[in-house]
Amino acid sequence: MQSRAGFRATSWISGILWKPKTVTLDSADFEIGEGKVHVGKVSYDIHDQEQALAVAINLENADFRRLLGPATRSAYPLHMFISGNVAADVTPGKDFEVDGNADLSVRDFSFDNQKPTEKRPLKVLLAVPQVSVKTKFSLDEDGFAFEQTEAVLPNSKLKASGKVDSVSGFDIDVRGPISLSDIRKLGPFDIGGDGQLHWTIKGKKPDVVFSFEAELEDAYYLNLKLGDVKGKVVYNDGNDLLYFYDLSATQGRSQFIANGTIDTGASDAANMTVQVPKGTIQDFSTVFSGFLEKSVPWYPYEISGQISGLIKVSGKTSLDQLSVEGDMDLNNVDYLHEIFHSGKVHGGYRRGAYIAENISIRKKNGTIKGNLVYGADDALKFDLHSDGLTTLDIDRLASLGIPYRAPISFDTQGMGKLGLLKSSFRLNFGDGLIKTYSVPHTEIAFNTENGRVRGDISVFAGQVKGRMDVGWERGSSSSIDVDARHFDFQPLLIGMNTVLADDAELDSEVSGSAHVKFQTGALSKLSGAFALSSYTLRRHGYSLSLVKPAVFDVQGGSYQFTGLKFAGDGTQLSVNGSAHDGDVDYTIGGHLNLGIFEFPVAEIAFVHGSADVDAKVFGHADSPRFKAAVKASGFDLRLQAIEQPFEEGQFVVDWTDGLLRVSDVAARFAGGAVKGSGTIQLYPTKVPDLDLKMDLDNSKIKVYPVAYARTSGKLALNGKDLPYKVKGSLAVADALIKENFDISDNLRALRTSKFLPQKNVGGVGEMQIFDLDIDIAADRNIVVRNDLFDTELKGSIKVINSVQTPRVMGQATILHGRLLFKDNFFAIQSGNIFFRNPATLDPEFDLSGQLDTKGYKILLVASGSASNPNITFTSQPPLSQNDIVNLLTLGVTSSGYQNIARENRDAYSRDELYGLLFSQSGVNKGLQQKLGVKVRVDQSTLVAPESAFRPRSGTDAAETVAPKVVVQKEVTKNLNASVGSTVGVGDNQERNVNLEYDLNKHWSVLGTYEDQHGSQPSQSRTSVGADLKYKLRF
Repeated sequence: MQSRAGFRATSWISGILWKPKTVTLDSADFEIGEGKVHVGKVSYDIHDQEQALAVAINLENADFRRLLGPATRSAYPLHMFISGNVAADVTPGKDFEVDGNADLSVRDFSFDNQKPTEKRPLKVLLAVPQVSVKTKFSLDEDGFAFEQTEAVLPNSKLKASGKVDSVSGFDIDVRGPISLSDIRKLGPFDIGGDGQLHWTIKGKKPDVVFSFEAELEDAYYLNLKLGDVKGKVVYNDGNDLLYFYDLSATQGRSQFIANGTIDTGASDAANMTVQVPKGTIQDFSTVFSGFLEKSVPWYPYEISGQISGLIKVSGKTSLDQLSVEGDMDLNNVDYLHEIFHSGKVHGGYRRGAYIAENISIRKKNGTIKGNLVYGADDALKFDLHSDGLTTLDIDRLASLGIPYRAPISFDTQGMGKLGLLKSSFRLNFGDGLIKTYSVPHTEIAFNTENGRVRGDISVFAGQVKGRMDVGWERGSSSSIDVDARHFDFQPLLIGMNTVLADDAELDSEVSGSAHVKFQTGALSKLSGAFALSSYTLRRHGYSLSLVKPAVFDVQGGSYQFTGLKFAGDGTQLSVNGSAHDGDVDYTIGGHLNLGIFEFPVAEIAFVHGSADVDAKVFGHADSPRFKAAVKASGFDLRLQAIEQPFEEGQFVVDWTDGLLRVSDVAARFAGGAVKGSGTIQLYPTKVPDLDLKMDLDNSKIKVYPVAYARTSGKLALNGKDLPYKVKGSLAVADALIKENFDISDNLRALRTSKFLPQKNVGGVGEMQIFDLDIDIAADRNIVVRNDLFDTELKGSIKVINSVQTPRVMGQATILHGRLLFKDNFFAIQSGNIFFRNPATLDPEFDLSGQLDTKGYKILLVASGSASNPNITFTSQPPLSQNDIVNLLTLGVTSSGYQNIARENRDAYSRDELYGLLFSQSGVNKGLQQKLGVKVRVDQSTLVAPESAFRPRSGTDAAETVAPKVVVQKEVTKNLNASVGSTVGVGDNQERNVNLEYDLNKHWSVLGTYEDQHGSQPSQSRTSVGADLKYKLRF
């Protein structure tokens, strides 16, 4: 059936009642394609053909294009299936029109590239799986219009209005909050993100323009995770182009600005540029994770650094023909704690392959250059080489404090799939130094081809030589040969512990060989010969050596040896072993000098004592079992960071496979005791898991700057990776701090203690083994007694960061005490110290104190930080700030100083001078800046005058050079005073006092008094002078 308006239905059912004036349609049901339309009861007055008919329609999965009838051509790219209710007034006749309201559910809404007059391969440009629509609409033969429309998606709610007609085409406006995951596609790519959308559809065929302006979070498009996006995307249906206008995306700390086009028509081509003014490699990894997770699962996500540059998107839109490539600048790239300071690379995605071409990345001294391509067929092609590298470029060596210096060169090439890779690798460490010890060159080379790895190694100019030929496939014939001839491994020992370089008795040497053949995957069935000819390990106070050579053969994994013995100071170890049919049985027993741990562990200052060892290795050679019991008692141990040793120590270790159970740990320590226990889990490929606990009981610990702290509490050491966590809670019963403080701006760091580990030189950082998190509390009895304070404190602090660079947070309160100032002291009334910033040792404080001197009561109020203190004074009777400062520094007020007779000022100033030498201490440098006193040290030449009656003898010194301390102070606005005196010159001494009074801007009067005294009267002289000075100011 086809209506006059052009609507088509495949079948219909209805009931019609004819009356003289009216025709009544009880109901009608239409099947339109796969959908249905139900029309409710309608009455029509046949004499009034212009009347509007009230129609109620129920739609069930109705095809939108078929519903539009002749208007379909105007909206042909739109497609959807509609269900719901429509209430409309239909005006039949020549001026056909429908006005109504609808409450609809729309399924599979899409906008595609189809045209009614042209067959095309289907390309969906916009897809919405499900949307509910409430709207007010009108429909006639020219088109369709709607207003007051609300579109509700699962996670979005949009307002819409507009029209589609044959005259102006599309004029639709949609806006509101949206989750783009409700919209399946934009062009050929999935789209997502949450935010605000303004979508317009305007124009007439063939130039309908879709415009999307959005401000989104967590957006993705083009298979890229773009982050926060703001910008405009336009689609022109006439030329099938998607336009991107300054589309700005921010992912983490990175910014991307995209411009360009994507052709959704016949060419299917992308042509875009993406500027990256700033970015990080981590953010790039996130943006491209859609590609990486699928095709490069081994991508190293731990790489970090800064990146910037220009990216070009080209090729077809299908992933196997798309290219996303960029010329990028790199800075401060960090991969596995190796820092590459700068670099360039042309990299990205090229038609199914991942590329990194023209690589040039710079370390401190050298550069790594080359190319890398990983294809869609899992084939790898690479060539890399170094230029000018040295061991100083290896940050891991620097962070470990290994002072090894030598040139490094390497080159590697390869191509093929990972299992069938044909490649070569060459690495050379040239002749170098570790501290002052010469280290011969080392060369490593290997090749892979046809499923085999062949390699050669020469360590320390051939002291150790090795060769390998191993097949990848299980069951392949393989062989390994190693020969060590008087291998001096001192460089390795010094690398672990640089203190050993200063030991004149250090000696180490091993000789031996191993020549074995086996099948890959069956190492326990190897055959060959092993030999250990000699072994020596010696340092001051320790020696260990092989008693006699050991040689044994292996046939099919079976062998036996006995009598392998090591002996030295406090060590007697015997090793016996056998293997048969793949089962091994080793025994290790005797006494082990614990001093062996001084070789690898630099933190150990010394350890004296031995442990009993009883160990077994048993089971199948492919997965052997290990069990050992280690007991020690009566040993002494001191750590570098702590002055006092652990004495009469003991412990028991029950070692089963990789698990060590440590128990009965006890020692006397600093007048108290320490006890502990715990577990250590060892792994072949990572650092151990630690779970150790320690109790500290009344130990009088000495750690700079604390003279002692009597401490009790609990500590726990645990973790599964570096740095290990050191947590605990300690209570301090009493402590004494005698070190002077330094609050000058340039000296805020703690001085290095000889008992603290030294910071590494030349590295990018330190290998942090322990991460401190220790709470320390004291109710009272923390005594500070130095050149500035004599006080008692209480406090609660937290020690964080590393053992090498501990940091403090918390608060301390002064209970009572004195602030020393020259010959006087301020009685402290209140005081607090706050450690708020762990990054610097710059505590904040507030302090108030009172001083009675020379009839004045002076109140000191200080606050601020150690680097920027704020000090104010008040007095009773009242004095100005300048007079209070004069009273504290010179002992008199400004008026009192002028009342002193000239002949007495010299002696007075001399007595006061030495009280001002406090300014040379670090803390008082900060005070002199706040009090306005200038202190300097000059050089003075004391000349012994020659008498006409007593000529100078050969034993008389003509002149003496001595330091002279000069103190300057502005006494009043126009009067400046300075006092100087030599110090440390034996019997000769020079003193002077200068007073300068400014008459006006250019003229001043300078009065000078000088007095030089020697051991003889003839060597003394006194002078008084006055000068008139003219100042020419520029």
